Amino acid sequence: MLLLASFQTLLHRQSGQSSISVGVPSAGRSRLETEGLIGFFINTQVLRAEIDGQQSFSTLLQQVKQVALGAQAHQDLPFEQLVDALQPDRSLNHSPLFQVLYNHQQQLGASVERTVADLNVERLHWQQHTTQFDLVLDTQEQGEELDASLTYATDLYDEASMNRLAEQWLNLLRAVVVDPQQRVAELPLLKATQRDALIQHWNPTFQAQPPSPTLHHLFEAQAAERPNAIALVYEGEQLTYAALNAQANRLARKLREQGVGPEVRVGIATERAMPLVVGLLAILKAGGAYVPLDPQYPAERLSYMIEDSGITLLLTQQHLIDGLPARDGVQVLSLESCNWRPSAPTTCQRWRPRTTSPT
Repeated sequence: MLLLASFQTLLHRQSGQSSISVGVPSAGRSRLETEGLIGFFINTQVLRAEIDGQQSFSTLLQQVKQVALGAQAHQDLPFEQLVDALQPDRSLNHSPLFQVLYNHQQQLGASVERTVADLNVERLHWQQHTTQFDLVLDTQEQGEELDASLTYATDLYDEASMNRLAEQWLNLLRAVVVDPQQRVAELPLLKATQRDALIQHWNPTFQAQPPSPTLHHLFEAQAAERPNAIALVYEGEQLTYAALNAQANRLARKLREQGVGPEVRVGIATERAMPLVVGLLAILKAGGAYVPLDPQYPAERLSYMIEDSGITLLLTQQHLIDGLPARDGVQVLSLESCNWRPSAPTTCQRWRPRTTSPT
């Protein structure tokens, strides 16, 4: 189970696929009466792992354990019957349901080589030059050691890629032994020296870059450089960069008094007019994040967006308030009543949400 889970993790990391199906042969001798019989009883099972890169390896191992135990409980179901039931797309290029096989064998006893009457029995070793699957991992217990070998289709893989795959599997196993609670996505496939060499090769002159200026900081720099330049024009009304910056600053101070800051989302539902630009800049200057809400959207959609975004403060225009859906816990502020113009009142008028939404 441990070796299978590590092998499926390797396939997941190499392929990027979350569902990894591996074929596993079973002896097919679950009954005592079959243990002494000569013949071919082997059946093939398909063990699937659903892998999330954020889960720990130990969690994945428990999943693989349950899948393996469930498969053993149904090991008498013929593989051909499973294929007939699932009806997968058939191809002459690969086996149905899986293309990678994993086979684990316990240690073969020394009694394999023996003399029976005048007959000498010896173990025969040979190299296999054909394969039924794209990739096969064989593991075999040898005392306290474990032998492993990879058999692969040469029209898909070459020896160099298989050597790298084997080394990555060993690196992954070493990392699992050190800390099985590591996330699957963070298990190292490369040695530290290899990883450092890659970083040095692809980015030899890496230097930390200074943080990029934010949007409102760029706007403030433009306002300082060209304060009297026209920034906004709407229906005959104009605002210079200096005026727009001053109005956004006044509104930003009011928003901070309402608790707006980093990680705080503020809804803004206005027409495409000057209050929209002032509101967006003020939210950014206060350190928050704006959630744009088009007042032309249906009330049901706006209600969902307000609830899904988790906003607790909504900026809008006075004449739009009655048409917006009300949500519990969302405070509504009118931009016209806020001190974002020099002649406006010094406080913001607040509206509490209604208990029902308009139909």
